[in-house]
Amino acid sequence: PSHREFGVTSGRPRVVGFFDCVAHAELMQAQGPYCSISAFDRADDYDTYAVCVAYVYVHPEGTPLSSNGRLFRNGDILRAGEQLPTQQVLAHCQPVLKKVDGWRETPIFARSEWWLAQQHPVALSENVCKLLDIIEHFTKTVILSIGNGPRGDEIIYLRRLATRAWATPSKASRRPSASLEEALRSRA
Repeated sequence: PSHREFGVTSGRPRVVGFFDCVAHAELMQAQGPYCSISAFDRADDYDTYAVCVAYVYVHPEGTPLSSNGRLFRNGDILRAGEQLPTQQVLAHCQPVLKKVDGWRETPIFARSEWWLAQQHPVALSENVCKLLDIIEHFTKTVILSIGNGPRGDEIIYLRRLATRAWATPSKASRRPSASLEEALRSRA
């Protein structure tokens, strides 16, 4: 990976899993409507990136399990915004993934050649915008910033240039804004 991050013990390159909208939605119900996503640049290295938009309960023996007053049977769907069940139930849940094309040609890693060569502010690629829109749609949150490097100053504050539905990402783009205050003002 371009980020040169490796496990301390194993020495293997760090790997990024899918973004979990179901877990994130529950967290955001308690935390508030705005969020920042760190390490977003890790997806620079993938041809496709997956987002978990739901889970399906599948017990190998067909055994129903109860959690938080809900009985889970094989085939039941757990959607973003619904209360997460216990670990006992989650152990039998399979993710429902929505795939998004990657953005290798336009990496947002703060020290990549492409990023450094751009005139700032930069319009983010359509695929980055698609992923952001999917996350906002399923978690019912507003993403104010994304991390594009391990250092504290490697943050992209987002400013939406036009509003759009998450399913029609080609009609607008996002631009990083100069500051958090500007990002908040543009959301008002």
